[in-house]
Amino acid sequence: MPKTGELSRLFEIDRTTLNYYVKSGLLQAGTEENQYHRYTFSDSMALAFIRYYRGLDFSTEEIVRLLSQDDNEEKLFDIQQKQKEIEEKIHLYQLKLLLLQNLQKSLQFIQEHGSAPCRFTTEPYYFVRKEDITDDSSWLELYKMIPSIEFTGHYDKLLSKVEVSDLFLHAGLSLKESWLQEYGLKPPENSVYYPAQEKVLVSWKISAGSRAEELSECVRDFFSSWRDHLKEDFVFYLFPSHYESGGGEFDCLGFFTIEAEKLD
Repeated sequence: MPKTGELSRLFEIDRTTLNYYVKSGLLQAGTEENQYHRYTFSDSMALAFIRYYRGLDFSTEEIVRLLSQDDNEEKLFDIQQKQKEIEEKIHLYQLKLLLLQNLQKSLQFIQEHGSAPCRFTTEPYYFVRKEDITDDSSWLELYKMIPSIEFTGHYDKLLSKVEVSDLFLHAGLSLKESWLQEYGLKPPENSVYYPAQEKVLVSWKISAGSRAEELSECVRDFFSSWRDHLKEDFVFYLFPSHYESGGGEFDCLGFFTIEAEKLD
């Protein structure tokens, strides 16, 4: 009969995990006078199934239930439930890939264009506010994994100053409409919808300590150069470019809507 070390090498698991399976009741190992465990052929087969189920993302508690079930119909139900969970995780990771690609594009724009503005047409998207998803478990789970902050700003031309409301009003999820359609997600009723629009995208570097003043200065210069042909309300995002305890620097991406009747 194999000992702990032999069995752990056979299944590529450490001794601590193997002993945990014994303590949890998954394995019924015998104990010799020297306190070493000895395993039977049945233990080896059980461990093979345990590792198989663990590889399929079943928890120890779920495996205990599976191995104690005599009815294959019960096993089939649990397996179908696990399949559903994994499919949901696949959808989530596919969505994360899209978000990573979007983040990559944003950072590439910052690197390639600096503070030079670009005109382009945005894809329609939703901003789902945190306050609107408190009763929806699926949206809350998504928010826990990929929260975002979308700032809405207003440029007061008379005062030459940017006004931004409280940070906590802007916590939520920014998701393109095509992503929601692809993954069958329905945004909450009060979500903010941004249709496809021609906008001007520009980036600046903003210091955390004087973000309001620096942002106002950047926007004032920007409006001056575009001859006031932009709407005063805009949306912007901050990306930490360099951060240390006590302060940092952020890349700011601003999205300004063009007033079509004023700009050819």
